[in-house]
Amino acid sequence: MESTERGLLKDYLGRYKRAKDKKEELEARVKMIRADIRFSDGRSMEDETSLKARISEIEARIDRQKDTMAKFILETMDIMDYLPSESLERSILEMRHIDCLSWREICRRQHMSRTPCCRYYRDGLDTILQNKRVRKILKEYEESGDKAEKKNEHTKAHFNML
Repeated sequence: MESTERGLLKDYLGRYKRAKDKKEELEARVKMIRADIRFSDGRSMEDETSLKARISEIEARIDRQKDTMAKFILETMDIMDYLPSESLERSILEMRHIDCLSWREICRRQHMSRTPCCRYYRDGLDTILQNKRVRKILKEYEESGDKAEKKNEHTKAHFNML
């Protein structure tokens, strides 16, 4: 398979992890603001009200992010169904894109070095890419402009993935 097709599929499958990371970032932000509110003595009532409103806005974003995560995990699982349920390729892809495990952890769990794990991962991607429906989904995804929101995120994802 062409590496650009693989890259697009990896980007598509990586949406769940990116959404999960964004939710965790928002939750950390709320936690920091709450701590700031608790430990500030010189803040005016107006400032505290403004901060509480900000927390409320962020919590609404967290709820939307959870909905996005649910959508992405279902779509990822749907794509995984194109691999045999007991295959090593599927197991590795699920660990990477559903469980969001690092390559080190995947290798540890599979009792393999990185090279064979990556080979099974690539073989799984190639098997998935043979399906016409998957290719159509990826074409629509590419045309929608939803690919990794920012080039920096894509670059970061590239270094974290195969």
